[in-house]
Amino acid sequence: MTPPAHERRVLPPADWRLFGTQLSEAHPIFTAFADTPPSPKSGYDMHYGLELGVVMSGRMQRRYQSYDHELNPGGVWLSAMWEPHGWKVVASPCRHLVIVFLPQFALLSRFGEAPDVDWLAPFTVPPERRPTPSQSKQRETLAIARSFERSVAEVADPISLAKVIILQLLLVVMDGWSRSPRRRSRMAFDPSYYEAVNLSVEMALRSNRRVTEEEVSEKIGASPKVFEQAFKEIMRMPFSRFALRSRLGNAAAELIDTENGVEAVAAHWGFRSPGGFRDSFRRLFEASPTDYRRRVRLQHAR
Repeated sequence: MTPPAHERRVLPPADWRLFGTQLSEAHPIFTAFADTPPSPKSGYDMHYGLELGVVMSGRMQRRYQSYDHELNPGGVWLSAMWEPHGWKVVASPCRHLVIVFLPQFALLSRFGEAPDVDWLAPFTVPPERRPTPSQSKQRETLAIARSFERSVAEVADPISLAKVIILQLLLVVMDGWSRSPRRRSRMAFDPSYYEAVNLSVEMALRSNRRVTEEEVSEKIGASPKVFEQAFKEIMRMPFSRFALRSRLGNAAAELIDTENGVEAVAAHWGFRSPGGFRDSFRRLFEASPTDYRRRVRLQHAR
């Protein structure tokens, strides 16, 4: 079932993955205000969709594969699509706003006064280079998050309000931040390529086997080279990596939700050998499938 655009209930971190995979053109943004209890270990997440979060109370540590940093109230984190990221509450009560949205929104948001602003750039640079608000700016981001919480239940169109909030937060976070300019491709803003990429994403998310560039290209009527260029320009990663991370993310969910053995899970998600599955899983989650299942279940039991 497709989630509503906004949830006011407490959202367990273990559920965040579900909302990223269920985003669609009709529901391009999911938002939630979550209360996360302290835990001696980190939780980890990975999903389809860009993620923007604001700590509203308490203190939280955000972790990536090669970088981690601590956030106080007003602190903002950014996560890319299918990027493993973790969190650990170090001071509670820790309340935070979580927004997960389709990348097309960031790519297509353009203003005549600032036509060259790349709203996607803060999500696609390495985690250690992503912009963070200064202490004075943290007051602004906190005020924006609180204002959103007060008003979202009263508006008729929460998705439009969420879009405004995303841009407001990014404007504050990106103030004074710059990255090296990247070459733009016209194909990234061609609607036909967005349609092709959306179809390829849907094919990857719905398949429990490896979907190839050639297979997608035949489906959309484009050459593999053109499709791969369009996908990488829009999604900021090769399709092969996206499709692999999609299967690994679903395999991770099956490990948590069932008692199926690692070999059965690997076979179910189209991995030809358990050894190859374990190697790919470890590279992405920095843990073996067995250790990951044990760690996450222990975390949920606390």
